[in-house]
Amino acid sequence: DTAQAAMVAVALWAMLASRRFERVTTSVLAGTLCGLALLTKETSAVFLAGAGATALIRGGWRNWRGLLGFGAALGVVAGPWYVYHWHDIIQNYRQIGQLDVSPVQSPPRGSLADFGWYFWNLVNEQVLLPLTLAFIAGIVIAIRRCVKDRFSSSSLLPELLAGALVSYLGLTYLTHKDPRYTLPGLVYVAVLGTFWIAEVRRPLLRTALIGLLVAVGIINLFGMSTGLGGTRRVMVSLPGAHTDYMIYPGNLTLFENQGWVRGGPQHDGDPRGLLNGLRRM
Repeated sequence: DTAQAAMVAVALWAMLASRRFERVTTSVLAGTLCGLALLTKETSAVFLAGAGATALIRGGWRNWRGLLGFGAALGVVAGPWYVYHWHDIIQNYRQIGQLDVSPVQSPPRGSLADFGWYFWNLVNEQVLLPLTLAFIAGIVIAIRRCVKDRFSSSSLLPELLAGALVSYLGLTYLTHKDPRYTLPGLVYVAVLGTFWIAEVRRPLLRTALIGLLVAVGIINLFGMSTGLGGTRRVMVSLPGAHTDYMIYPGNLTLFENQGWVRGGPQHDGDPRGLLNGLRRM
């Protein structure tokens, strides 16, 4: 999933850099990277479809040379595998969530718990409350700017907003939920959550916001990597909050030093003895 997140990020960059497929060479590069992202994990299509379709609608269809180069590169890289495994892919999508039905990870489709699952995952596991607030502020500013500028052709915000929305809805539609499934969507969280900070006109306020962003990043990095802090999780609990679920619905986490997958170093078994034994064998 982390490899998929990296490939989706670089593929999205190339797609945006192609200027809606106007740059032919960059479009070919984007198609190649999108193909590699699809070979990393099938759900990469969900994270790239929104931005790609928006670029196509907003004039990309006119740049037929770049579009043709993009499609050809994508087809050459990912096409053979997907053609050969198409029936397996369809079967996997139909079965996901049915093999391990859980009330926590498989809420009823269309329910409030289903729609809000990945929001609580974002705020309590992936980026926590401070960075989630920056992301929400970025979404509001981006939407306002799109309306004010009447979706200016020079702006990439519509592609980013559409990519984020389709990513969220697409993964929400899958019956089975998992904290790691939306990791590739963090590229939209990162860009939309920070672009507006660099454009704040007041120098002192801009510097303060950048400093706050860096401070939050440092605290998260060292808190998670070292396990320091004494308290595993600092959060604000809303009425009806749950603390026994993996995504802590109804809570807003300010800081944690033990994540869903990893935390600080721990003493567990005898790794050196194990490796020495394997070497002797």
